[in-house]
This record gives sequence, C-alpha cells and structure tokens, in this order.
Amino acid sequence: MRTAAVVSGLIVIFAVYLGGCKSNPAATDDGSEGGNNTPRTSVPAQLVGAWYAGSVSSVDYYNPLTGAHGAPSGTGVYYKFTADGYYEKGVMLQSTLYNCTKTFYVYNQGTMTVAGDKIVL
Repeated sequence: MRTAAVVSGLIVIFAVYLGGCKSNPAATDDGSEGGNNTPRTSVPAQLVGAWYAGSVSSVDYYNPLTGAHGAPSGTGVYYKFTADGYYEKGVMLQSTLYNCTKTFYVYNQGTMTVAGDKIVL
C-alpha cells in the first residue's frame, strides 16, 4: 500500500514537471499559448550583462568545545540582463546566530521592458 502511494506521488510530480514549466521564456512570445506572452523590449548595451551585490558580516561564532566556526551571515543578489529583453534574478539571505543558520534563496526569470530610466521585470 505504501509503495503504491509513493509511486502515485512520483507520477504526479513527474506530470507537473513535464507540463508545468517551460525552460525558455521565449516559448510563450509567439502568442500561441492563450495570451501568456509578456512584454519585452531591447535592453541598452550599458545594462546588458551580470550585476552582483552583497555583504557578509564579520561576526564569527566560535565553539570552544568543538573548535568549529559558525556559518557567516549575509545577503547576496544578482541580476543578469540580455540584449533581447530577458532577465534572471537570484537572491540569498543567510542569518546565523550561535549554532543556528537560516538560509533563504529566491530565483526567477522572465522578460523585461526598459523605457527611459524605468526598468520593469
């Protein structure tokens, strides 16, 4: 009985994986997906490429009983812009207090528009 539940769960996950996502955001740009195309414009050459920012705290937890150091705390973000109007964004937030580390990751991708000094993702 338990094996049947596991197999059923795997089938559902596999079906969602195959039908739920497209690996290339351009796949919806032709309008044939029922209106799911998103706006995009060309991107100025000054913005094209990868942009990174982040910081790490200098506070270091040291456990004298084990000799182990704790993980750092910090944040990091990156954006990647292409000339034809696509972007990727990744964010990582990590906080450590004594022996407890919490980490939060975000990633998304899609299309973008640039008009004057306004960028819309």
